[in-house]
Amino acid sequence: AEVAGDRSGEVIVSRNGLYPDYITQPSPMAKVEMRFAEFLRRIVPAAREPPLGPILGHGETCYLYGKSYLLDAVPALRADLKTPVCLGAEARPFQRLWISSPGCVTPLHYDLSNGFLCQVRGSKQVWLFDPAQFDRLYARGPQFPGLDNFERQTQVDIHHPDYDAFPEFRRATALECPLRQGDTLFIPSNWWHEVETLEPSISVQLAFAGGTVTSEL
Repeated sequence: AEVAGDRSGEVIVSRNGLYPDYITQPSPMAKVEMRFAEFLRRIVPAAREPPLGPILGHGETCYLYGKSYLLDAVPALRADLKTPVCLGAEARPFQRLWISSPGCVTPLHYDLSNGFLCQVRGSKQVWLFDPAQFDRLYARGPQFPGLDNFERQTQVDIHHPDYDAFPEFRRATALECPLRQGDTLFIPSNWWHEVETLEPSISVQLAFAGGTVTSEL
């Protein structure tokens, strides 16, 4: 907060914790321009300060969702991010910040790029499904690879699946990975993953080319 508290940028607020929610209408999400200091007060309330009023409603969650504007605005933050040695001296991975309150969930989806998900503070739970299970996971898009985030997301609520609607999901098997402070998880291109924030969290994503398609970079 001392370094970047006065910087403003987009924060996504959700009534139900899902980012994104393509089903509930009207949408339970709102994009809000917010000072970083206010954002931190909302995800980590200070004991000596009065609570801030809700934006959408009681129980809402807040997510600085895969953005880089803080890194652009505060060069000292970007300077703290080092390229992993395993990528080679010439690599320039795309860097994104994910800062979230408890209860934020990114539903099951796959990305086109490879990525390292680095947990700086707090903890998350990640569920992973390998690409060979594609036909069991019911992507929203009619083709592979999906053209956008909507097409690359599953139709299945993986924790409360409707087996009548999605019978092949019975055969799907997840890898479960707790992600704690100091951990880094490699998520290869086209691997499905769902991510839930368990406590106030700061993550850094380093995305780099590889896999079937690299257009996201």
